[in-house]
Amino acid sequence: MMGMGGPGGMHVFMWGPGGRGEGKRPSLSMYRRLLQYVGPYKWNLVFAALLLVVSTALGLVWPQVVQRVIDLGLKDSGFLDLLILGLIVVLLVRAVIDGLRQFVMAYTGERVIFDLRMGIVRHMQSLSLSFFNRRKTGELMSHVTSDATLVHGVITQTIIQVLGQVLTLVGGVAVIFLMNWRLALLTLVVAPPIAILGQRMGRRIRDISREAQDAQGEAVGVLQEAIAEVRVVQAFTREEYEAARFHEKLLFTFKKTIERARISATMFPIIGFLGFMSVIVVLWYGGHEVARGEMTAGMLVAFLLYINMVAGPIG
Repeated sequence: MMGMGGPGGMHVFMWGPGGRGEGKRPSLSMYRRLLQYVGPYKWNLVFAALLLVVSTALGLVWPQVVQRVIDLGLKDSGFLDLLILGLIVVLLVRAVIDGLRQFVMAYTGERVIFDLRMGIVRHMQSLSLSFFNRRKTGELMSHVTSDATLVHGVITQTIIQVLGQVLTLVGGVAVIFLMNWRLALLTLVVAPPIAILGQRMGRRIRDISREAQDAQGEAVGVLQEAIAEVRVVQAFTREEYEAARFHEKLLFTFKKTIERARISATMFPIIGFLGFMSVIVVLWYGGHEVARGEMTAGMLVAFLLYINMVAGPIG
């Protein structure tokens, strides 16, 4: 399952024909290039995907068990014990499956990163001297490490997370419509505006983080060159000049980091409040449904649990 080795004819992942990457979000072309490195480990990904399907299915089961605990188990202590035991078994099996899946993905990610870094080294050794003359050593090293981290995140998190969110979203929405279509429609009316606001905030934070990362890479490049050429710097009394260059890059990074913190401190509480308000609306309408006999109390609790599941992929 966990084979070794990498693709033949490797090329630099982060730099296309036009030059170095700029620390941008993973693009479609990046995913296509990533496939040649993931190819030798495709069965690892298939195995992890199967584990994810089972885990998602178990995740959709346990709210149903909670519903029966409330509606039936509270009336029969013997049945309650059986339901609780079943709930523990479901959660335990899911935890084991999730742990195995995370290990498989972590192993695969590390192997791909190993192959990628070896490909980068081989490719860089074949580049012309003019390529290195146009770029700072620290900047190149920063992109090697940061882009490798980005690829690792794509493999170990993005690929499987997207699949998991799709399965959870489709399964969760289907279940809540089967439980109570009126309450499900109300939920889908309330949730999207909050999700859109969260996505816009997240996009802005990612843009700022990207700018800060690029500035930090440039700052590292300035510092490394100043240290490597310290004799020249001191000989020409350029200490203050080099310090000013580093200060400029570092100050830009600091400002962007503070801007990111300011946006997060403002928007996260707002989104949190709106999220709680949406739950209150669902609880209010669902409570009236229970009072009219359209739902049981257990169904309402299970419905809220499913809403919590669906909220992640929507956001």
